[in-house]
Amino acid sequence: MFLALTQDIALDHVVPLAQYNHRVSIVNTGTFALLSNICPHQNSRIAKCATAHLQCPYHGMTFDRDGSGLNNSHSLETWPAYQNQTILFDQHVGCAFPIDTQYMTLAEHRQDTVNATPGVIMDVFLDIEHIPVAHAGVYDQIGINNVDEITWFTFENGSIQLVPAQEKISMIPDDEKYNIGACWMAVYPGTMIEWQPGALFVTVAHNTNEISSQVQVYKYRDTRYSEDAWQLNNQVWETAWAQDRELAEFIESPAVDNLDELKQHHRVWMQDAV
Repeated sequence: MFLALTQDIALDHVVPLAQYNHRVSIVNTGTFALLSNICPHQNSRIAKCATAHLQCPYHGMTFDRDGSGLNNSHSLETWPAYQNQTILFDQHVGCAFPIDTQYMTLAEHRQDTVNATPGVIMDVFLDIEHIPVAHAGVYDQIGINNVDEITWFTFENGSIQLVPAQEKISMIPDDEKYNIGACWMAVYPGTMIEWQPGALFVTVAHNTNEISSQVQVYKYRDTRYSEDAWQLNNQVWETAWAQDRELAEFIESPAVDNLDELKQHHRVWMQDAV
């Protein structure tokens, strides 16, 4: 699961994570790790927002950023975080993200509700053939107009789709070297990462019940690009995301027949994960 970008977390700070229902935090002590945000004394959440000082609001118990109790004998559970470019995950991801993400700065974080399961939302994300139908005229605005040229490959817990740079609209020279017009990475079970020249969009879907999902939306702007470039990227992504949400909600149940290789790969992973 996507956690954050390294540049989101100030040194010696702890940030509760919405994709864990704020029960787990990411901590930066020079290295990154996951830290329980639940006080083991009476099970209260500790941090409400980014903080350098961990004190439980219930009984005042304080903790160091390595999880050690400072005025008590309790300790907070910790888990490793895994870095890929500047992207942080809670698991090893079997492929390096092919674009440098160090210039991305968080522009918005919000939570959307989608009346579909994370598996269905991921199916829509993985489906290349729906793009010219459901997104007609949308991606053309950033120079993507031929999905037949999209290449893709899988790794153990996800896949990457690469769109060649068909029209280098507003692309800066530093990004022209990739010859990529867009990059879409899936990390199972519910993380979807979309790079467009000048922007990075991350959605993390997790179940709230059997028929709906909460989706954490993270929108990053590349500081090297103009405001106009950001507005275009944001408009294109928001339009495509609204269309994909509607598509996901139209699907009655995950398909079991006529699956392309990307969806088959996703199905096999889900079966093995059970």
